[in-house]
Amino acid sequence: MGKAGEGSKPTLYCYRYTLTFNEEKVLKSRKRDECVPGTRETLTAK
Repeated sequence: MGKAGEGSKPTLYCYRYTLTFNEEKVLKSRKRDECVPGTRETLTAK
């Protein structure tokens, strides 16, 4: 048997998609990255 409380936390998933389009606005590629804590600070720190 597992310990009390194991598996009681819901697992949340966060993904960030990077989409690349060509001049005709046709999707060329997409990249999926998992979000990490602090992503917002990293993006706004430029």
